[in-house]
Amino acid sequence: MHTSPKMQKKINDDEFDLLLAFCNVSITYLLFYHIDTLHVDDEILNLLRSFLPTTLFVLIAPLTWKKHNFVYVGFFGFLEWTLFISVIVWGGLVLTELFINENFFALLSNIVILFAPLIIRTLRRRHIENLQEKMHKELYTDPLTQVSNRKYFYDYYDKLREENKAHNIGNKGMGIIFVDIDYFKQYNDNYGHEKGDECLYGVAQFLKKEAESLGLHIFRFGGEEFLLCGVMDRACWDKKVVGSEFVKRWEDNKLFLPMEHIGSPFKAITLSGGGVFVEQQEIYENNAVGITKKADSLLYVSKENGRNTVSF
Repeated sequence: MHTSPKMQKKINDDEFDLLLAFCNVSITYLLFYHIDTLHVDDEILNLLRSFLPTTLFVLIAPLTWKKHNFVYVGFFGFLEWTLFISVIVWGGLVLTELFINENFFALLSNIVILFAPLIIRTLRRRHIENLQEKMHKELYTDPLTQVSNRKYFYDYYDKLREENKAHNIGNKGMGIIFVDIDYFKQYNDNYGHEKGDECLYGVAQFLKKEAESLGLHIFRFGGEEFLLCGVMDRACWDKKVVGSEFVKRWEDNKLFLPMEHIGSPFKAITLSGGGVFVEQQEIYENNAVGITKKADSLLYVSKENGRNTVSF
């Protein structure tokens, strides 16, 4: 059914689709009623009726496939309810008749066609979600260590700043620990770059496990440098992070990873770190580079103090 452009301009697209669907369903009903009065052969009539539920679905498809926040009111609201109730009742009666007459092939065909769009939409949504997850991993995951990369940290921090501006993080700040592998150049020189890559992966997984226990995220910042950070208040930072057994061992020069390092005076892989708590106002005032410099300066304090420790 076609409507003149002038009439279509007087109503919006959603109302036009509803009006069109209602008219099409009405014409279909009149057509079937007329065919019934002509005493058409029962086989032909039953064949036509067997496709009726699918036909009704196609006729109201413009309303079911669209996603919009439009709500019909007044006359169009009444029209919407009348249309859907009529289609459901009419289609249901035909399906019931097919079942009673044991026309299971037609019944199954209608059910498959009616549910096919829902199944296809579900499969399509899952496929899109899988693609998005894959793209997110490729974009934000360091391929060597399998932890988040620097770009993810920058985006993570920018999002945090926006939430800060919108006052969505309450009175919480952010805890940051900058981590560096001690004497990593010497490790590469002694064991080769392949072993160096294995070392980076091992350290990343070790830090990831510890970070999760402290409520922090881990990012590979570059080279042999890693960043641990998380949103929390000062009390949580002092108790859960600074006061943790992991940090105490680290501060006391007792944190040794189970990897030999003959080029280090400690004869094992060790870490140096610098940790700082960033107040909420500082998050608002500083970008990601400015914030990491605060932790980086404390990292160098640890290096000046002999490495294998963390400074706050």
